[in-house]
Amino acid sequence: MGETSVGSYDNSRDYLLQPLNDNEEPTRPERKWTDRVIGKMEPGSMRGSIFALISTAIGAGCLTIPLIFKWLGITLGLFMIFMGAFSSYYGLIGIALAADKHRNYNYPNLVRTILGKNWGLLMDITIILYVYGTLIGYQIMIGTFVPSIARSLSINTSPDETRIVIMCASCIFIMIPLGLMKNLSSLRFVAMLSAFTLVYITFLLVSEYYFFEEHNNIGEVNYFDINVNVFSGYAFCLYAFTCHTNIAQVQGELKYSNLRRIKKISFRTILSIMIPYIFLGLYGYLSALDDTPTLIIMRDTPADIKNDWAMVISKIFMSITLIFAVPINIHPCRTTIIKNMLKIETPSTKLHVSVTLLLLLTSLGIAIVYPAITVLFGFLGGFCCGIIVLILPALLRCKIMGYQPNSWQFIIIFGGFFVLFLVGSISSVLSIAGIGG
Repeated sequence: MGETSVGSYDNSRDYLLQPLNDNEEPTRPERKWTDRVIGKMEPGSMRGSIFALISTAIGAGCLTIPLIFKWLGITLGLFMIFMGAFSSYYGLIGIALAADKHRNYNYPNLVRTILGKNWGLLMDITIILYVYGTLIGYQIMIGTFVPSIARSLSINTSPDETRIVIMCASCIFIMIPLGLMKNLSSLRFVAMLSAFTLVYITFLLVSEYYFFEEHNNIGEVNYFDINVNVFSGYAFCLYAFTCHTNIAQVQGELKYSNLRRIKKISFRTILSIMIPYIFLGLYGYLSALDDTPTLIIMRDTPADIKNDWAMVISKIFMSITLIFAVPINIHPCRTTIIKNMLKIETPSTKLHVSVTLLLLLTSLGIAIVYPAITVLFGFLGGFCCGIIVLILPALLRCKIMGYQPNSWQFIIIFGGFFVLFLVGSISSVLSIAGIGG
């Protein structure tokens, strides 16, 4: 996951909006094909909107996708990616329909306005859990990657001691100072670095596959296997595609906005995420087979390469991304706690510092004591993303369309997404119980 935002909207930009109507294409200046494809990305442009959503979705969670192929096989693994993509796209459109109807471009406010205070409270709690869990996950992975980098550099240290020291040092000297800042615009480069790192890792896995192919036994490839891990597989995919906290804001900032354009943006976003995920998962699994690790960049070095420096570089890139992504993700969590939960519009410096330290230090403590990344991703993807991506968008769509709870439309839409929510949520229970994986 890249930067998570609860959304904001500037009403002064209403002059950019045309009536949001599927059947009405807004009049806008004609541009050359080259300008549309490789021209400068202006604020509110389609390419800028797509990149904003992609950077929100792409994060360290994608590193677990090869594990899904190991658990379920190539066929079912691809099906899980398609299901995650479909669920995410349908959820984006549900939010967009509601934002169009009410001209409200803040997802939590939209939920509160249309569905009521109780659903709004659930949204706030889910965002807090989602971002807080992400903070824990990022710090766990920092503690995983850096000792591995040290071993590649022939630095002989105790892995456990190095893990704890690095996690504490990065939190105290980087995350806390940056997390206390109120203006994080200077850290926007993290979104671009995150996207670049994903592309780099994907190309690396594809290009290095040759070194593994001649040593792997094709007979050991798992093509299809239905087992208890199907629940975690879907939860991991849902987590990897989630960018829904920003879709309403992107829609509000979009020039010449209508539903046709936001649907096109949503489809291209999901497709742009899905394609590298397929290559990442497929080649990551085929390279390691039964030895596929939880995080693919922690796989063993190819037999013909003494030290895989290209993969070491990917760990360095990912570590830098995660260290700076933590303070960025602090902001929406802290804002939700102070403004929505505590009902304080302008917090004092003492409260600002207290909430920041509480979030960072407690997440650090949990990451050190309980570094179970699969349990965490199962909970984030199955429960938190299930609410953000499935349950709330389905309810918003049904409410906007006027479907009553006893109508067949409501039963199909909400019932179907509730079943998917249960599939993902079961992964949390199984992971905590130590079943599967």
